[in-house]
Amino acid sequence: DSIMQIVFKSIDSTFKDISYYENEISKGFARYNTLLKKDTKINIGTFYSNFNATVLEADQTIWIGLDMYLGKNNPIIKLLPPTALPQYYKDKMEKKYISCDVFFGYLMSSVYRPLGEEFLARMLAYGKIAYIVDLILPDQDEENKFRYSKNELDWCKKNEVYIWQYIIDNKLLYEKDPSKINEFFNDGPYTKNFGKDSPSNIGIWLGYQMISDHAKKTNKSALEIISEDNIQTLLKTYEPD
Repeated sequence: DSIMQIVFKSIDSTFKDISYYENEISKGFARYNTLLKKDTKINIGTFYSNFNATVLEADQTIWIGLDMYLGKNNPIIKLLPPTALPQYYKDKMEKKYISCDVFFGYLMSSVYRPLGEEFLARMLAYGKIAYIVDLILPDQDEENKFRYSKNELDWCKKNEVYIWQYIIDNKLLYEKDPSKINEFFNDGPYTKNFGKDSPSNIGIWLGYQMISDHAKKTNKSALEIISEDNIQTLLKTYEPD
């Protein structure tokens, strides 16, 4: 197929050498095994996903869809219709997110445990995953771990108190209605009610802040953090900055 050949050539020229990612992911799994007392052995592969998947896991192999990381300025990406990939998603099709995507996806399938249907419980469950990614990939820029730009991460840090106050004022902390809380976890150009400068997935970022605060103030290990299921225990150490 002539179109597929063009895509493959673009992937080949963009990813001539993937040793950096191989090394980063290998070191990450070594830290994962140490932190969570595992003995995980997994293979890494790459594939062309037809612009449908960043990371997949099957048969002890994590597959990276390299076409999803060609970059927003790649001519092929620019030609993709917004019905297939909206602009906000194209803007994040950068290879700097590869290592973080690999581990966030893997931890969601291997470590994630739901804590309840409430907004707070969902934030904390996702926050645990983001916290472990942070420990596994200490050399990655912080914004990459949330698929944020530097400006988006700065916005979150500057507005943490405002975000928290909005949640409290609107009585969302123990809300279970998906129509009221999904917007905090869904991909999009920004988070509804927080303006166009805000990023999406604010619920994950705020959950990470809560878990990070808890870890610092209690000095618990990563394994103890993952095992803690009491949402009030995790909440009571949180102080928005």
